[in-house]
Amino acid sequence: MKESKTSTRQLTLAALFMALTTVATMVIHIPVPATQGFVNVGDSFVLLSGLLFSHYYGALIGGVGSALADLFLGYTIFAPVTLIVKAIEALLASYIDRGNTVSRVIAVIVGVAWMVFGYFIFEVFMFDLPVALSAVIPNSIQGIVSAGLTLLLYPIVRRLIDR
Repeated sequence: MKESKTSTRQLTLAALFMALTTVATMVIHIPVPATQGFVNVGDSFVLLSGLLFSHYYGALIGGVGSALADLFLGYTIFAPVTLIVKAIEALLASYIDRGNTVSRVIAVIVGVAWMVFGYFIFEVFMFDLPVALSAVIPNSIQGIVSAGLTLLLYPIVRRLIDR
């Protein structure tokens, strides 16, 4: 699906994945009181978008889809940061994936590591170091669960898209 030419099919799939990213982020969200944020499984669709779409579309889907979930759930303070962090997460996954299993696993790990680091930096400035450190474990758990879901879902979604 990593096509450079835009088609109606590609735009439709991108819009569908943006909606799926938003919904996946919203459906399971566990509040993290220290940062006033939440843990979710939306990163699985952020990462899938990076693996399945071009760099541009992956970043757009991951960033906008996740930021919309923040807005809809009332976490507006996180929306701008989420837009940037998740866009870069998908972009990294897209750039690192070379179409084989090893590079895909590395792409997912790097994407998750960036997500944890990106939010950590934001939370240091927004709150303070102890609060930011307290969010590293929930963000890491979110990333690990989402990475596992991504790697499980990828071959299934890839086959569906290639039909």
